[in-house]
Amino acid sequence: MAPMNKTPEHALNPDTGQTSENSEEPSITSQQLFGTSRQLLILHQGETYTLRITHRGKLILTK
Repeated sequence: MAPMNKTPEHALNPDTGQTSENSEEPSITSQQLFGTSRQLLILHQGETYTLRITHRGKLILTK
């Protein structure tokens, strides 16, 4: 059985925040999005959502 490749097909370059292949979808790294914070608010269609980074490095979106 071949080892699994854990790198996404369109992995982001950490220096540029761009995908390794030409992609028409906008991309941003979590570091660019959060900066030094671990939580941010997203306003969407009149609602406020919280996006946070857990202590294990996962992203959680709550309303």
